[in-house]
Amino acid sequence: MTVAFFGEAERRLWGMLRTDERPELTLASLDGRVLLRSEVEVVREPDVWTVTAAGCDLRLEPAEPAAATEHARETLTPVRLAGRVSAGTEERELDLPGVLTSLTIDPQTASLRLLTGWFAGGHELALRAARRRGSKGHDSDSVEVIAMGEEQPQVFDARLSTTYDAAGLPRSAGIELWIGADEDGDQYARRLSGVASGPVLSSTLGGLRLDAFLFDCLSRGELGSGVYALALPA
Repeated sequence: MTVAFFGEAERRLWGMLRTDERPELTLASLDGRVLLRSEVEVVREPDVWTVTAAGCDLRLEPAEPAAATEHARETLTPVRLAGRVSAGTEERELDLPGVLTSLTIDPQTASLRLLTGWFAGGHELALRAARRRGSKGHDSDSVEVIAMGEEQPQVFDARLSTTYDAAGLPRSAGIELWIGADEDGDQYARRLSGVASGPVLSSTLGGLRLDAFLFDCLSRGELGSGVYALALPA
């Protein structure tokens, strides 16, 4: 399953775009109201994807991350979702930051987690963690990270920690990583913390269940919006 998550606190919008098999766009408000859930047609061109349906004319434009872990570009791509949608009787112009990722689970993978945060001024952060079957904690996760708005190109020693409630749902999460020019040079820390703010969007496709939770995020003293996505075998 290839999915784009997007959102912005200022516009009070967030959602997800499933782009393969049965493409579907879901757009929601920050208070949990689903404004639009529609099957769409996705046409993939090298520089831009077009996303169309009745009352929907959007572009998904990829960008190059400013900083990343070694293999992150294979699984994470920063994007912007821009264009026009009609939600009920209201027409909205969108221009939202997001991230495109593959959430396919192979037989050796128990789960996939994604935490992303978007902040004013182009600061964005996305972490994808894959947990192998039989692993008990996040120390053995395979972790990839991309970041926008950074001056150095490499991300090192990235970690995701999650706190769950009694029902097993993520209630808070944090990212800690180090950014620098190379592994032996000076590095500086970047941290992100987030708390679930209520709404959840769910999807099931091809033996995979995906739950995406809206998060309020904080990084470097700046408030932003984000998504915590959890993918498990259905």
